[in-house]
Amino acid sequence: DAIGALDRAIARRPHDPALRHERAQFLVASGRTAEALLAYAAILKENPDFVPAAFESGLLYERSGDSAQATALYRRAVAARPSFVPAQLAIARLAETEGRTAEVDAAFAAALAAQPKDPVLHRSFAEVLARRRNFAEALVHYRESVELAPADAANRAGFGYMLFLTGNRAEAASQWAEALRLQPDFPGLRDRLAKIRTATP
Repeated sequence: DAIGALDRAIARRPHDPALRHERAQFLVASGRTAEALLAYAAILKENPDFVPAAFESGLLYERSGDSAQATALYRRAVAARPSFVPAQLAIARLAETEGRTAEVDAAFAAALAAQPKDPVLHRSFAEVLARRRNFAEALVHYRESVELAPADAANRAGFGYMLFLTGNRAEAASQWAEALRLQPDFPGLRDRLAKIRTATP
């Protein structure tokens, strides 16, 4: 019924991208992915810079396993709006899985330029850097995440782990203790803290 109502509205306003976008979203919600992709493509043909259509169709291609097409659509979204953080993070996610380190860093740089005070962004980039074993740079972003959201146990735990890996065991123990105060059931952290305290003279 909703799609039918939208079809009637689109017949009256055939060039309204918002209406056509809403229809595409209903198609996605109904599980009609192929139709939704065609609908998104039609929107982008007429409105090349319509960011939601590029991003959402990218998500559909990513879920189907077509990372190349998904990346192309995410890049299209950020070309139209560089400050669109969800697309920057999507680019970083796919680029990391494919080893495109420079693209990961560029995507996070753009995202952080748009939202420099977002602690989740800083922690996400820190996690990427840690997986790359760039512990010193990861430490910088974990520290920022803690400064921006000091009551977040995950920030404290990650910061502590980077401190431990960069040789600051005492401060690592302090951060882990604070994380456990904030979240007493934090997975694995209590044992890790007990081991570091036992090993510390």
